[in-house]
Amino acid sequence: MSDAAPPAQELRLMLGAEINAESHGAVDVAWRRGPWSVALFTETLDARYAPSWDRGRAWVAARAEGGAAGLMITPWEGGEPAPERALTASYVGPEAGAIAYGPAGLYGGVAASARLWGFGAMEGTTIEVPPLQIRAVPELVVGLWRPWLDVSARGGVTYAPASDVAAVQPHVAGSASLPRSDGPIWPRVEVRAGVASGQDDVSKTRLGGLNPYVVPLAGATWAEFWVEDYAALRAGPSVRVGPVTSAAVVDAAWFDGASAAGFGLLTDVSLPSGFAASLHVGYAPWLPRREPLGGLAAWFVVQQTFGPG
Repeated sequence: MSDAAPPAQELRLMLGAEINAESHGAVDVAWRRGPWSVALFTETLDARYAPSWDRGRAWVAARAEGGAAGLMITPWEGGEPAPERALTASYVGPEAGAIAYGPAGLYGGVAASARLWGFGAMEGTTIEVPPLQIRAVPELVVGLWRPWLDVSARGGVTYAPASDVAAVQPHVAGSASLPRSDGPIWPRVEVRAGVASGQDDVSKTRLGGLNPYVVPLAGATWAEFWVEDYAALRAGPSVRVGPVTSAAVVDAAWFDGASAAGFGLLTDVSLPSGFAASLHVGYAPWLPRREPLGGLAAWFVVQQTFGPG
């Protein structure tokens, strides 16, 4: 009989919602045992094997999302919902990748996914429903990590032969941030940017909202903007008192010839018991809205993790 310790196990439960003019919820249940994991992210099922070692990590996964992929169910245009462009969107397919860790905090590798996409009309849809289609996305990944800096970038192409815009859609995107400090006060700075060509609504980057699934813009609705070229900055002071961290930030974004800005108050609580909660509130006073306070938004999440982590 082996004396080796059993693989670490973890169970995570999360409930969240973004409240604004087009509110959406999120319910996550994730289980991990060593390199194996299965997760249900609202309507997305993800099963993967992701081993790691001293000089790198790798993964292979199967992923499926039903109905609301890319939030194509709630497109926006000109500061209000555009139901005529709304579509249901679902996909299924594999993904894989490998990352090698180099000297001085450098790393690099490859990632790829292949997905079968299907679309459907919603009530009010007037655009043509795209056909069933396959999309493949090979990418190169590079990055640098230091205790005071985290930088990552990826570039590749989306191959979508059935797209009504372009069959080959190149893209490059990256981010940089100052990692959280051990001190009570530190600057929160996050930069994100990307350039692309020939992208359609499926491939474009989702910008807007307070949740971790988008390029953030406080006060905008979740995935309000679908963009090709963008640069976004989040900056402001962070303060920690015991288990509570709060940051007052300014979000500014430039995208496809337009710009937008918002203000956010981000409060997070993390306890040794594995409980965590977040309340992020944002206001974008200059976004076009019919209602005077239409630029208000909030993201709320509670999470409990069971296991050693």
